[in-house]
Amino acid sequence: MIRIPNASAQKELCQVIQDLSLFLSDQKDLGNHDISISEKSLSLLDSLGKQQAKPSITEKQRRKETQPAMVRKKSAGPQQAILDPSVFRCQGSTDSAVVLMDSLGTFYEGDSGELLIKMLGAIQLAPNKVFICTPVSAQMFAEEIFSDSMKIIFAFGENAAWTITGTKSPLAQIQGKPVRFCGIPAMPTYHPQQLLEDPALKRPVWEAMKQMTGRTA
Repeated sequence: MIRIPNASAQKELCQVIQDLSLFLSDQKDLGNHDISISEKSLSLLDSLGKQQAKPSITEKQRRKETQPAMVRKKSAGPQQAILDPSVFRCQGSTDSAVVLMDSLGTFYEGDSGELLIKMLGAIQLAPNKVFICTPVSAQMFAEEIFSDSMKIIFAFGENAAWTITGTKSPLAQIQGKPVRFCGIPAMPTYHPQQLLEDPALKRPVWEAMKQMTGRTA
């Protein structure tokens, strides 16, 4: 028996098998019979390739908060916990006009979460009126999350800002400069946690949010 050392290698092998299975099936459909492989082997390859197929996010999953996988530094306090980047987390309805992309995945938890709620209140919004998620690729956003109801996106923190701008520029250089993400006006700015650490950042964040509020009508 061949032993695969880790989950990552298993996933890669499965993908290779799945691709090979699809290739062989296509060759058969095209009438290419020079490739010698039995129907039993082809069926086995096809079944192995499908065993690890990753299901897409369902409508129920998109509208319900998933359980986060938290990673903490040994000396970190509760507000320094960050979300495992391999785990997508979201909360709220995709029919909301306002989308929040949270780099840390803390959402409404802790001191930074309380500040975020106050920030939303300042522009006449509440947590139950917005859709919030961790950073996600443009492709996944367009295919699994996007809705015509969405009018603006606020990207809080470095990772979220990089996601919507497609750059790795320092946050100080891109914050407050609106862009479009999947066709939706989007604003990169500082995360509430950063405002707690440096209150001087509150004004530029407030100015950035005010730029976008008129677009929700």
